[in-house]
Amino acid sequence: MWDFPYYGVIIPYIPLCIVYTGWAIDCKWPVRATLKTLPVAVLAVWTGLVAWDRSAVVVGDVDGTGFLFWSLVCSALGDAFLALPKCAPLGILAFSVGQILFSACFLQIQPSPEHGWQNWLIPLLVLLLLETYLFVWILLDSRRVADEVLHRFANFYALFGVVFSYFILLTVAVSLSLGLLADGSGEAFLVVAGMLLFYVSDHLIVLGGYLMFTRTKPKEPAEPAAPPGSGNERFWRRAIIVTYYVAQLFITCGVVWH
Repeated sequence: MWDFPYYGVIIPYIPLCIVYTGWAIDCKWPVRATLKTLPVAVLAVWTGLVAWDRSAVVVGDVDGTGFLFWSLVCSALGDAFLALPKCAPLGILAFSVGQILFSACFLQIQPSPEHGWQNWLIPLLVLLLLETYLFVWILLDSRRVADEVLHRFANFYALFGVVFSYFILLTVAVSLSLGLLADGSGEAFLVVAGMLLFYVSDHLIVLGGYLMFTRTKPKEPAEPAAPPGSGNERFWRRAIIVTYYVAQLFITCGVVWH
């Protein structure tokens, strides 16, 4: 417990996060896609080695590290796709599969599987209601700027449906992580803190993107991989990536130490 097997593998994680957040986030897409993916790839390799050592690489393991490994692989793929031009749907799909695997991981390590649903069902219902309210509000308010929205993305409503479906999966994963608090361990609190930061990070994407999107009226379609131009956009992007990287580290360490 609270040890670092294969610690040499995970050491580059924080330096890579600093390099991407401080410099590469403003670079052109080949550099940005590579350096954005590397930190989570490091976590995936570390978790894979731990899972292999525990004979748990195949999903269905008893301690959740197998599911965690594959979810991190999906997250790394999602990072790469979202940093590439015109690959956002693939990125959302990869992260959606990752959230399903996170949920499977948290179900696997629930402290009392026979009664564990009581610990996460009510938070799930509350979060689903809040999530639905948020997205319905965004959808209705976007009608106010329908000309700009549809001028910029002809498939806006399809994209809206895909993103909303992802956030439902994220909500399920967050709710299942809350069920881990029943055992009162430090590892469980670490996992929950990580999932809540993941939740905050993804909502910063939606709210930050929505606010910037509805306040601008572009005459031409925006370049998909253009570097940020304003200080406000730089703030949003760094807030998103910092919370995301800390979330992945907390979740990974919490599950591995659990």
